[in-house]
Amino acid sequence: MKNINSKKLYEKNTLGKFLYIRHGETDYNKNYLKYKPNKIRTEKDYIDCKLNSKGISQAQQIKKLIKNFEIETVYVSPLYRSIETASIIFDTNIKKNNFPIYIHPLLTESVSGVHNFTYNLTEKQKKIFNNFDWSIFDSYFKTEIEQNLYFLNYVDVYDNKIQTIEINKIYDIYNKDKTFLPEALSNFSKFGVNLGLKRFETLKHIYLRNLKFKEYLRKTYIDSNTINDTNKKVIIITHNAFCKMSTSEIANNNINDIKNDFPNDCYNLNNCEIISMLI
Repeated sequence: MKNINSKKLYEKNTLGKFLYIRHGETDYNKNYLKYKPNKIRTEKDYIDCKLNSKGISQAQQIKKLIKNFEIETVYVSPLYRSIETASIIFDTNIKKNNFPIYIHPLLTESVSGVHNFTYNLTEKQKKIFNNFDWSIFDSYFKTEIEQNLYFLNYVDVYDNKIQTIEINKIYDIYNKDKTFLPEALSNFSKFGVNLGLKRFETLKHIYLRNLKFKEYLRKTYIDSNTINDTNKKVIIITHNAFCKMSTSEIANNNINDIKNDFPNDCYNLNNCEIISMLI
C-alpha cells in the first residue's frame, strides 16, 4: 500500500490504493444521540432511510475531493444511504465512466436497528440506481424475497428459539402482505432491544465479513496482478461499524478477543470521512 505505515491497518489520508468512505449523514445519524437510542432503533420511519441535506452536502464535498483520482473500481453497500452517497459522488460518471460501480452485500452495516433493515430494495435501490452493477449482489441473493430481506442472512445471534420464530414471522408477512413489513421490522428491532441485544449480528461476525471482503480484494487486485498502477484507487462506500472493525489491530491479532463492545483501538469514522485501508 503506497505511503502507508505497515504497522497500522489504516491511515487517515487518501494516499492508499484502497479507500474506505463512510456514507453521508442521515436523520437517524443526526438524531441517534439526541434521543433514547433504543427507541430510535425501533422507529419504522427510519428503515433504510435516505441522506439528509447535510449528508448530501458531505457527499458533494467528497466528489470535489476525489475528482482527480484515477479510479479502478467502486464497491458500495446495498443500503440506500450508501448507494445515494455513491450516486452523488459519481453522478457525472455513472454512464460515461471507465470503471464499474458494484453493489456488494458484504459491505452492509451491522444488523442492529431499523436503520439497517430493508424490505423494498428491488423497488427502490435496484430500480432507481439501475446503472450500478448488481451482478455481485445477485450472485449472493437470487430471488426477490432474498434480496429484499438480505440482511436477515447476517443475523447470527440465535440464543433462543423465539428469535427464529420472529424471523420466520417477517418472511411470512412478506409472502402474505408486504404492507405490514415496516411494522414487522420495527417489532423485530423491539424484540432485540427487549432481549438487551446491541445488535443481531455479533462483532465477531462483522469482522469475519471484513476478512472475507479483504480476501476478495486481495485476490482481485493483488494476487491476480491485474493492476500495476498503484495510483489507481479502489473505493469502498460502506458504514461505520463495518469500517471500525476493519481498523482494529486487536481484532486482527486475536478474533476471540472480540466480545460485545468494539475493541478500544477501533477508529470511529465521521459521515463521509475517507481512510486508506491496509488490505
